[in-house]
Amino acid sequence: MKITKKNGRKTEVDKMEYLTSEKWHDDATISAYVRWINAMCPTVNSINTLQKTEELYTPYRTTFCMPKISDYSYTKVQAINKNNNTRYDAMETVITFANGDKVTVSCPIEEANQYTGFYTAIAKYAMGNSNKVNNAADYWINKFPKQKAKTEEKARRLKEQAKNIKRKKERRLQKEREDMEAKRLADKYKIKLIANKKYGVPLDFEP
Repeated sequence: MKITKKNGRKTEVDKMEYLTSEKWHDDATISAYVRWINAMCPTVNSINTLQKTEELYTPYRTTFCMPKISDYSYTKVQAINKNNNTRYDAMETVITFANGDKVTVSCPIEEANQYTGFYTAIAKYAMGNSNKVNNAADYWINKFPKQKAKTEEKARRLKEQAKNIKRKKERRLQKEREDMEAKRLADKYKIKLIANKKYGVPLDFEP
């Protein structure tokens, strides 16, 4: 707002704000920044989605396309136990693929099954021809139930311990109430004795 004098009178004139080159540059920069943020939002969302996906899924392979099988065998072999370095009879499944890849799995002969060996070999190849499938099976079949049972047993003991603490607290409060009631009755009887001695009030008198 600008005040000017014209013919001795004060006149209020609105001061126009011209858009300078510097201000235009600032506005343009802000607009470009906003446009850039809006353009990046889908990318950020996709990255967040990818992170959540990685938390939910174990990326053994991004994509799995099994090549054709060119050869297969299921034979009896002599395997070695690495723990005690002893030999034992086992059934070995070998699958060879058209691209030259080969996967081998073995199982003690008393536990072996031809279909299970074939499926295990395919799963092992899908997981990069490593021991990941064995480790996963060992975890979910052997280790996880033991951990779950241990956790449940610990929770049961804690729950039982909390119940015992609660029962002890209730018994202690009950005893305190009984002691207070006994003390109140004893004090009341003492008062009656004093009244009987001084004023001859009967002991069975109730005010």
